[in-house]
Amino acid sequence: MGKRGRATDTEHVGHDRAAMALAQVLESTSDCILSLDRDWRFTFLNGRAEAELGPPEDLLGKRILEAYPLLAVTPFWPAYQDVMASREPRHVEAFMPGLNRWYEVYAAPIDEGITVFFRNVDERKRAEEALREREARFRKTLDYIPQMVWLTLPDGLHDYYNRTWYEFTGVTEGSTDGEAWNDMFHADDQERAWELWNRSLKTGEPYEIEYRLRHHSGEYRWVLGRALPERDTGGNIVRWYGTCTDIHDQVCAQRSLHETEIFQQSVLEASADCIKVIGVDGALEFMNGPGCRSME
Repeated sequence: MGKRGRATDTEHVGHDRAAMALAQVLESTSDCILSLDRDWRFTFLNGRAEAELGPPEDLLGKRILEAYPLLAVTPFWPAYQDVMASREPRHVEAFMPGLNRWYEVYAAPIDEGITVFFRNVDERKRAEEALREREARFRKTLDYIPQMVWLTLPDGLHDYYNRTWYEFTGVTEGSTDGEAWNDMFHADDQERAWELWNRSLKTGEPYEIEYRLRHHSGEYRWVLGRALPERDTGGNIVRWYGTCTDIHDQVCAQRSLHETEIFQQSVLEASADCIKVIGVDGALEFMNGPGCRSME
């Protein structure tokens, strides 16, 4: 009997130490922790949960829907019910009315009910919302730029075009994301544009090219494409920012002028007469072939 009693005392000491160690772990974690029994009554709150929800004397033994009736209209409640019924853990993130805060929750089954690990993510949510608002303003600004604007990921896959791009090309939104943009080029320009773009992706050098882009009218118009990379503090490319500028009229005018010059020169060369052009200072500026030959 004595030996059995001493063993029992040792077991109690071991259990007490294990309980103390577990309590230290639960109190030292950065998560808020609470436990609910199968009747949905609070059975445990660690210090962080008390600071977030209130003193334990107001909650322990109380049903969770009595303490927080608005929980029933949030995604948390069906998640808790699912964990209690299926005995499978669930992760959910949602806004908690009444507390007016965002929480990230991980609920797991225990023998007596469920344990909920949660943390206040208000600050992260505010930062995410601020980022979304800035991005929305940024994209709205880009929509009012008269040039076609496009953005790509570091690997060169397009993930944004502004409104001017869609108005110019007439394609549906999102239809030219990824690598589909190359199909918008004239067949004779696709290989050259792709090679130059890949070279910029590999070297990080600015991208610049003139190519023919399919217009919503069905014709191909000359555009000037340019892109510059954005780099992080470590020098790594995080995004490419590009534009397309319609230069069709200028290119056509230059080509027309060049063709006119060639035609005029061919006419002068075909003449049997010696033709000279002399500037106001008396310097010879041009002489056709017959003129040169006649003067050896």
